[in-house]
Amino acid sequence: QQMPIPGKGAGRVRRSARTIRLGHEVHAGQQSSSVPVELSDADVVAFLSLSTELFGEFGPSGALVWANAATAATLGYTEDELRQVPLDQLVHPDDLVSTEAMFRTGATVSAASGAESRWRRKDGTWRWFEWTACLSPDAGSVYGAARDVTDRHLAGGAVRSGRSRLQAIVDPSPSGI
Repeated sequence: QQMPIPGKGAGRVRRSARTIRLGHEVHAGQQSSSVPVELSDADVVAFLSLSTELFGEFGPSGALVWANAATAATLGYTEDELRQVPLDQLVHPDDLVSTEAMFRTGATVSAASGAESRWRRKDGTWRWFEWTACLSPDAGSVYGAARDVTDRHLAGGAVRSGRSRLQAIVDPSPSGI
């Protein structure tokens, strides 16, 4: 039994991932060759579900059309709920313009890498995501992959805070410490 990938953009994801070429080593003196391998919907879903990385497909307007389970879980939504939330309710207002530009079809033909933006979880807390995105081959959408870099931002804030406290101690001191 096949599990369909939900969402409007899922057809393009399936078509792109359905047939891939894998190099197989053939033993008994034969040379290695590449052969096409058919992947079912269930194979693609299983593969994307294994990842803790966040994957999404964004339509021509920059709206989120499809996301894997890790994206939904990280944001605290079910996959069905996440598809109903507009991008402007997910992305921090200060990051919205640059995020929409990155995910708007045709905004760039080369891959955008390392773009960071804050995304709102269902519970109202914020997570920092670092995105890599590229225009799909059929130019109908943008594929994005992200990782959660919130801990890196929190650690950086803690370091800056510690330095500020130390500087506040050292500055008024009449002699070197």
